[in-house]
Amino acid sequence: MRYNFEINAEFERLFRPECDRIVDELCNPYKSPGVPLAETASLEDDLKNATDILRAGDRIGLRVRRSKHCRPPFDWSVRVRNRGYATEIEKIQRGTGKLYLHSYSRDDTAGLLDRAWLIDLGKVLSAQRLRSVRALQVAGQNPDWREANRSALGTVQRS
Repeated sequence: MRYNFEINAEFERLFRPECDRIVDELCNPYKSPGVPLAETASLEDDLKNATDILRAGDRIGLRVRRSKHCRPPFDWSVRVRNRGYATEIEKIQRGTGKLYLHSYSRDDTAGLLDRAWLIDLGKVLSAQRLRSVRALQVAGQNPDWREANRSALGTVQRS
């Protein structure tokens, strides 16, 4: 089944409370007062900057993958195929976001996540991971995201 933007956006909205909780847990582990909670970015910010969550001035992208994709090696994936508008990889390469929450649903209806990684996009960009992955994708090869996953800022795993 192919999913369109509206179906994927509705699917991610189901998981937003859990995603916000994880972002707050990883970005403010000591529950310091005065640190702003996560807010939903505008649709324009999402489409132009790959920003779904705003938190204390940081732009955070969000991806919730369906449970059927939750299997090793739990790769981080971003859209690289262009359908007439900027792709996730192009927005990230421009440096518009600071963090990217990549997650897998536990099931596709309860709003709970099985796994989540808060990825530091600065580390990914400084290691030039996305440039080499784009070249591999264009060449028709399957890029290995395990190195990018190792540079994740934080990991939350549910059992």
